[in-house]
Amino acid sequence: MQKTKLRRWDGRWRLLIFDISEIRRNVRNAVRNKLRQLGFRHLQDSVWAYPFPCHEALELLQIRYAIRHDAMILEVSNIYPEKMIKQIFHLTSV
Repeated sequence: MQKTKLRRWDGRWRLLIFDISEIRRNVRNAVRNKLRQLGFRHLQDSVWAYPFPCHEALELLQIRYAIRHDAMILEVSNIYPEKMIKQIFHLTSV
């Protein structure tokens, strides 16, 4: 999996939310590291965000680490407070 190429932001956020048990700590850490490599930013405990289309990369991540039942992929148009998250990604507007 490669870091997705940056494009013009379409105003939608891609989120990966996961709950991987302590027994699988090594998998949880590997998922976090891969998300960082892909350009995701950590918002809360197991909530990661990215502003560009990346559904395929997230599906591959779910398969590679066998977390389909431990993770959800969300695509949303609003996150509050959005200004803070836009600053993290150096975004201005749609």
